[in-house]
Parts: sequence; structure tokens; C-alpha cells
Amino acid sequence: MSKAYALAPPGKIGPLSYLAIVFSGLFAWALWGEVPGWSSWAGAGLIFAASLISVYLPSKSGKTRPAGV
Repeated sequence: MSKAYALAPPGKIGPLSYLAIVFSGLFAWALWGEVPGWSSWAGAGLIFAASLISVYLPSKSGKTRPAGV
């Protein structure tokens, strides 16, 4: 993750780090049978939506970084 923060703006990478919460809930469901409540599903949906928005929407500055820099 530190390499990602060095290469991309934090606003693009930040929401992706919250996906760890979603995946930990999925692992708990798969391994121990814990069924997430409605608020967990709603939160997971918000995290996925924020991640998709941050990846696919262009930045306000309009500047892009060259690949590999």
C-alpha cells in the first residue's frame, strides 16, 4: 500500500483500503458462518461504491500520472 500511496493521489487509494473490512466480513461468513446484518451489507455497498467512484471518475485537476512513475 505504501507504494500505491507514493504513485497515486491518496483520494484515489484511500477508499480501496476500506475493502479490507468487507473482505474480513466475507471471511468470517465463509469460515465461521457469521451472517452479516443489514447494516454490514449497506456499509459494504457504500465501500464498493466509493471504491468504484474513486477509480473511474477523473480527478478534478485533470492531470494524470504517467504509468510507472
